[in-house]
Amino acid sequence: MSASDRARAADALVIFGITGDLAKVMTFRSLYRLEARGLLTCPIVGVAVSDWSEDDLRSHARSAIENTGQAIDESVFGRFRHCIQASVLQRAFPLLGVKRARAL
Repeated sequence: MSASDRARAADALVIFGITGDLAKVMTFRSLYRLEARGLLTCPIVGVAVSDWSEDDLRSHARSAIENTGQAIDESVFGRFRHCIQASVLQRAFPLLGVKRARAL
């Protein structure tokens, strides 16, 4: 892998289980801090079974960040919230011919 390949930005960061406890306790704060440093350069696609809208997920992200004790800078969070996209796993199943998710 060349240096130029390593420097390319990702197309998206896909996070499975975005509505779960790990995301609530650690992931959202970490991503917010990356945005604050100007290092979050791609959209975040949150995948979950929960049927949440993007606004629901963004509200959850804000609450999760605040609950870690992190002070919210409105300009940083404004940029961060526009990076977050929701993808509900259950909506994709009919397209794939799957009726219900099964644990691996």
